[in-house]
Amino acid sequence: MYDEIAPTLIGVDYVQCKMYKMKSDTVRVALKILAEKELYEFKIAKERRKSAMFNAATAQLTEQELDVILIRYQGERDRTDLTASEFEIILSAAEKKLTNLIKND
Repeated sequence: MYDEIAPTLIGVDYVQCKMYKMKSDTVRVALKILAEKELYEFKIAKERRKSAMFNAATAQLTEQELDVILIRYQGERDRTDLTASEFEIILSAAEKKLTNLIKND
């Protein structure tokens, strides 16, 4: 039924100043599109799982741990009254908590 239908492209040979038709196999193009769509959907699902895992892990942090993480990694302004050593202790604890939660998932 669709044997005569094929996507048509116009090719240009600028050296010889000629134009010509190029056709591709419809079935092959459709299969390629489906394969790319499946890969795209797989990548989206993978990123959604990673996002959910990260959200679950950060939900386990205390407010102070989350503030320290945001200050260190997001460059937010430090509004805490922590000393440098207290900041590092809390940061280390938060990082360990996050890595342990992520490893367990």
